[in-house]
Amino acid sequence: MDAWLKEYWFDPDGASLVTRDVKMGNWPSDNEHNALAMWLFWFLFKPDAFERNTAEYRDVTTLLKLVALGAHKDTTSPTTKSAKVGTRTILLYSRHINLTPPPMAAPAILSFLTLTRKLSGRPGAFDTSGSTTSPLSKHLHEWEAEWERCCSLGQPRFRNLLTGSFIPGSIQGVWDGIFTYTEFTAYAALLSGAPPEILQNALVAQHSQTWKLREYHLTSASAALFVPADISKKVATSPLGGGDPLKAYFPDGTQIFDRTSAIEVREPGRLESLFYRRAEIVGIASALPSEDQSPSAEDVIDVIIIGEGHSAWGEFNLLGRVRPCDGRMETVASGCTEVFWSGMPMVA
Repeated sequence: MDAWLKEYWFDPDGASLVTRDVKMGNWPSDNEHNALAMWLFWFLFKPDAFERNTAEYRDVTTLLKLVALGAHKDTTSPTTKSAKVGTRTILLYSRHINLTPPPMAAPAILSFLTLTRKLSGRPGAFDTSGSTTSPLSKHLHEWEAEWERCCSLGQPRFRNLLTGSFIPGSIQGVWDGIFTYTEFTAYAALLSGAPPEILQNALVAQHSQTWKLREYHLTSASAALFVPADISKKVATSPLGGGDPLKAYFPDGTQIFDRTSAIEVREPGRLESLFYRRAEIVGIASALPSEDQSPSAEDVIDVIIIGEGHSAWGEFNLLGRVRPCDGRMETVASGCTEVFWSGMPMVA
């Protein structure tokens, strides 16, 4: 399998067509075949097999760099209730399901960070076989949410309740990670339609960051707290409206107040406040519902993330929200500088 993957990705005549596309000034195609091959590459990835200053190392880093750092190719939906998807029906154990292939960016990011940190020789390099400092420990259900994301995005309609693509309580805790970014002039050129060669030649900088995150959940029970009797239950339990993705999907003018074990959220034009309860850190296995499990009164409707972080740039505050349909987390940092972060939580 290792030999097949290397030929698929890095051979000039490989079936991925990446080498040809890049030479022609095109970006690697994010089709379902390449997505599957990139996930297999990550699952079988062995950083020790690549030595710096070799042709193989340059081929690997070039590909991973283009996919992992090509965030400008990503798209965001204007609301928290939908995402652009392309699905197909497959037969799985005698059952037909609509499946959306997972994007190849996630495994490419994991592979790129693991490889660059491993070969840098700096303390804290990722160990793909050991434990990490994140709240999500590696075990049998490590990729369960990713599978649920593929399945939930294949459904014709999305509900307000979170799908299995996000595990409530899994983000809360302390996260140690790497902030990776390119030259600002190079990224500006990419936003203007520059070819992948610009990213290939751009310098990549990295520094450590620590995030301390708290989840706050809106449930059918918490939504009804302190709501006047003349407000209908339907209105009281509906989540916060949608907003600009670059503002973490929060509507303009939203106000958030810290309360005991909860936050109060006030949305412009809304009569009542919404109350989001503080979540607890949970394990993946304990949070996964069984197939015959029905939603309860405590099912999570919406998730807001609040936290603090620190890095070489200083300390900053974090405010984010989780998109229900696919578990995508949009976060805005404020304090030392204004930074927008978008993506799925990943552990390398």
